[in-house]
Amino acid sequence: MKKKSLLLFMTGLLSWTAGTVFAISEKDGVYQIGTPQDLVEFSTNIVASGNGRAAAVLTSDIDMSGVGYTPIGSMTSTYSGTFDGQQHYIRNLTVNTPDADKVGLFGVVSDGATIKNLILDEGSSITGHSFVGGIVGSTEGGGSITLENVGNEASVSASAANAAGLVGVSMGGSCAINIIHCFNTGMVNGGYESASFCGWLGGGSVIQDSYSYADIVGQDGNNSLYRNGATIKGAVYDKKAMQGKMIEEEDLYSGAFAYLLNGNQSDSPVWFQDLSESSSDAHPVPFSSHPTVYANGQLNCDGTAKQGTSVVYGNTNASLRDPHQFVDGICSVCGTLDEHFMTAAADGYYEIGTPAELAWFAAKVNKGDNTVNGRLTADIDYTAKNVSIAADRANSFHGTFDGQQHKISIAFKTTTDNTALFGYLDAATIRNLLVDGSIETTGGFAGGIFSVSVNGGLLENVVSAVNIKSTAAGDATMGGIASNSAGALQLRNVAFVGSIDAPASEGSAGLIGYTHAGEEILMQNSFVAAKMNIAKGAFMNRKAVVMDNCYYIPMDNSFENQDPGADSRATVIADGKSLADGALCYLLNGSVSGGDLWFETLGTDRFPVPFATSETVYLAGHLNCAGKVTSETTYSNEDGLAAVDEHQLNENGECTVCGNRVISTGAQLLSLQNDLAIGVVPEGVTVELKNDIDMSGVAGYVGLGTRDYPFKGIFDGKNHRVRNMSIEASEGNAGFFGFVTGGTKVKNLTVDASCDVYGEKGWTAGIIGVVVNNGGLVELENVGNEASVTAEGPNAAGIIGVAEGCLIHLTNVYNTGTVTGAKESAAISGWLSRNAVLKNVYNAGDVTVSGVDGNNTFARVQDGRITMTNCFETNGSQATTVTAEQVRNGELCYLLNGSADKGRNFFQTLDEDMHPVLDPTHKTISKEGSKYVNEAASTGIEYVTPEVSAHAAGIYTLSGSKTSQLRRGINIVRTQDGKVRKVLVK
Repeated sequence: MKKKSLLLFMTGLLSWTAGTVFAISEKDGVYQIGTPQDLVEFSTNIVASGNGRAAAVLTSDIDMSGVGYTPIGSMTSTYSGTFDGQQHYIRNLTVNTPDADKVGLFGVVSDGATIKNLILDEGSSITGHSFVGGIVGSTEGGGSITLENVGNEASVSASAANAAGLVGVSMGGSCAINIIHCFNTGMVNGGYESASFCGWLGGGSVIQDSYSYADIVGQDGNNSLYRNGATIKGAVYDKKAMQGKMIEEEDLYSGAFAYLLNGNQSDSPVWFQDLSESSSDAHPVPFSSHPTVYANGQLNCDGTAKQGTSVVYGNTNASLRDPHQFVDGICSVCGTLDEHFMTAAADGYYEIGTPAELAWFAAKVNKGDNTVNGRLTADIDYTAKNVSIAADRANSFHGTFDGQQHKISIAFKTTTDNTALFGYLDAATIRNLLVDGSIETTGGFAGGIFSVSVNGGLLENVVSAVNIKSTAAGDATMGGIASNSAGALQLRNVAFVGSIDAPASEGSAGLIGYTHAGEEILMQNSFVAAKMNIAKGAFMNRKAVVMDNCYYIPMDNSFENQDPGADSRATVIADGKSLADGALCYLLNGSVSGGDLWFETLGTDRFPVPFATSETVYLAGHLNCAGKVTSETTYSNEDGLAAVDEHQLNENGECTVCGNRVISTGAQLLSLQNDLAIGVVPEGVTVELKNDIDMSGVAGYVGLGTRDYPFKGIFDGKNHRVRNMSIEASEGNAGFFGFVTGGTKVKNLTVDASCDVYGEKGWTAGIIGVVVNNGGLVELENVGNEASVTAEGPNAAGIIGVAEGCLIHLTNVYNTGTVTGAKESAAISGWLSRNAVLKNVYNAGDVTVSGVDGNNTFARVQDGRITMTNCFETNGSQATTVTAEQVRNGELCYLLNGSADKGRNFFQTLDEDMHPVLDPTHKTISKEGSKYVNEAASTGIEYVTPEVSAHAAGIYTLSGSKTSQLRRGINIVRTQDGKVRKVLVK
């Protein structure tokens, strides 16, 4: 379908077509580019006008001879769409702007940009001042971009820094660049800091199965392919053999290199090359429209030539190749995988139930398929195998491995470094797994779960009971979980209960030997109870990280504590009985009786486990009014055996026994503010709202906490609202909380639309004005701001004005209030700490345009490092964009709940609530056809209600095992009236 014609006057740009009317075609929302004029119009009219997300395809090769050209995307309108060359070439393109920065076929691209199936040919040339690339000049902002099946043959020149064949620079190192099946053969001539692939990669960048055969002028040391770090997947080749394997010139032309790139096989090639005399390719290209390369001759089963023979490469198959000898899916001769031995399930996971299947999975990762996912279906005795998963850094595991609460037993005996079940991780996820057994090695850097994490990742519900023994001396750096890690690694519900016997080793620790990223790493609800015989080390880890609710029990250890600063962030438990009597399990559950993070069958289990296969732990006996243990408290797997004292509340809502607060009036909230300001409120206090709080007539409220005495504790709104709050703070630093610090959790609270917050000098928000850094964790869960926020100065926001540090986690959080600030303002936060984590967060409030910093409409973040999952906004593109209609009609609510019917994160009573809310008394959203409704047809599965639990005659798992209480997931409940129901607990 033709879109409405646009008048494009190209005087001085297209001299030979001046005055011509162009009309680029559009099909199913994708621009169809088939002529030079189409390409020019896409750049100068479509993208330059602000439509940076526009998708486009090439419908033919395009010859740009004599055509003036402006790169696609600029600082005022970055390109973030998908551009598919559909295996076509752009030929004879000339960009000659020696005084301009950020130029290439694409000028400036941003998060989400995907460029694929495209080659810029050798007749093209790109010239600029700095940040010049054949394909992309520069990135802008955080996130990631992808180049896949892309080649540059054009010459690239820059008089200053960062010339490269593919991407000139990731500006500030903030944007990760994924380079997959790409090549550069074009000459790069830069002033300095130049390279073949990229002059400076962003953190988390990946280069997979790519090659360079190019000369570089202005190279920085040995960085011939790229500057800054990258995760290498598969094989990377380099003409200079500095950052990749050597390419022989004759192999480049003959087809030998194409065959090698394809793993010495021709059955499922990625790289192709026309070897005919009439139209031969000078090098391999990632286009299936070109012929496949075959090795013809007498071949071993791995595709290599037999000894004493030679091969000839061609585009027809005339080879004689030995068959593979597969045993349990792996060739016993050459190690090649039988790809048919295992088939992934519909969701992409390989289901692993035997040692042979786990060994096959390991081999698949080790050969380069390192993004695969696996899950266990049974306990596995792996002691007869000696094969690690992701044994080398080049094939670091980048997928998800779910143990599903099963166990892997290992018995590794090696003479090499980096021995572990998982050798190297790259932003991988490992969860629900117990590993036991032994590692005996003469090398260093062994780990109970993995050896090295190169780009962060997540370990969740993982226990290591591995006994590590090593004779390595010096800084061998071993760990009960891992040797060392870099990047924003998160450990949740993790334990080490094995041992480390390495008397000559220094620098080892119970969880991670060395945490390079320091306070970018989170350890939460985790513990160590292991015997360690090492020269120097620490109980938890070396180098301080963010710790939340972590513990260690000395177990007759023999070592000098090397980093007491790191261990001081965990709590030592001197009494080893707590490991088995339920006390530690209770603490790991956040001091919650009946908590569902850790479990322990008392009298049977030696230690708590994060698996519901064991029993829930409850408090029994006498508890104080805060619900905490006393000398008369015991632990049980049976609920209902505890007696809790009543609070003794004074007129300010303060308990005179435990010091916690129960707030029922605005005056009591003001009293809490005033007590915090003079430092008489204890750290770790718990504050609860008894009801909605009406602040009408309450003067002088400017927020809880001061810089000298920030709030540190738990604030539970109990799903109540604060109404009619009006804050006027001449110094700024204002919000419902003025200042908080690490160790704070705010939950189940909404600041109502009847409220307004004004902070004259800035640093102002509806919820928290300022987060003061102490290296801890600040969590907001089920928190909403509807109040208008205004600041004359910088950093106004709906949720957090400024985070001066700490790790910030926001889960189920929203802003619908209007935000007005002088500069550096945003909907959620005017400045978030590095590696903040946002999940199920949305904004539907207006933010003053003059206050927004660039494209940071949602949140301003340090170095662009932020993890956003399922986040949305109505005005901007930093998070996923939604419309006002989607906010109103229930669709956003449905999306925030993971696109699940009757989700329990957000609620919305349609035609009453104009946006999703956090109050569970409002209705759930379901989808019926294309509409969103408050009721849907029953699925036979219902969410847990108090009545179900109270009237249960028996509770069973899906497998039929009887349990003592409702567990997370689907339960089978037989009620006292004889009916059987499926009940889902989230």
